[in-house]
Amino acid sequence: MSKIVKKSFSNPDVKPDFPKVDARTLEMGDGVKVSRVVAEHGWKWSECVKPSIGTDSCQASHIGVLAKGTMTVRMDDGTEVNYEAGDAYMIGPGHDAWITSAEGTEAYEVSFDKADIWHD
Repeated sequence: MSKIVKKSFSNPDVKPDFPKVDARTLEMGDGVKVSRVVAEHGWKWSECVKPSIGTDSCQASHIGVLAKGTMTVRMDDGTEVNYEAGDAYMIGPGHDAWITSAEGTEAYEVSFDKADIWHD
């Protein structure tokens, strides 16, 4: 039997409360999640999220597309990458990120809880 799911970001399953960001996650089933993340100019993970999470850097993995704006990601090893609208990204655990565009950013991400994409 085929499975088809429709959900809206106007009614998210998860909506964390962090400063300068509107993140909404839809749980699609079978461990698949889709998120829309709209961040304001001035958002920085280490300033806006770290105080609530308590880790030195973001330990989440991210696969997504930046639809609007620009951002920079710095890995714990010092590697730094700039992203702009239209770029796809895959970012492993251990990073900080911040918005570099005056208009903020809009990104869409997908995660697969049942898949381990970070190992060969």
